[in-house]
Amino acid sequence: IKASKGIPDEIVKNTRVKLGSSISGIAAKEGRSFLLDGSGVENRLKPYLQRPQISSAMVIPLKIEDKVVGVLNIGALNTSTVRFFPHNLKLMNRLLDLAALAIHS
Repeated sequence: IKASKGIPDEIVKNTRVKLGSSISGIAAKEGRSFLLDGSGVENRLKPYLQRPQISSAMVIPLKIEDKVVGVLNIGALNTSTVRFFPHNLKLMNRLLDLAALAIHS
């Protein structure tokens, strides 16, 4: 974890995600984004949904020249009125594409 907000320091320091394990690991391995909104979540992802305090989330790989170099996770807590929808995921994918261009330039 290179940057975070709202995650305890101990988790930031000690968390390592293997390629293909966890939702972030699957997103990195496959190079695809996921919308986790409580409905329509792929069965293979359900075992990784272990944070009941998060009601809506997006997991988006950051790609530079078709190579995944990171994964952005954005989550909304149950106490928030924020919910993510397909159009939010599409917008974040486009934003990360632009960020990748800026990083790579």
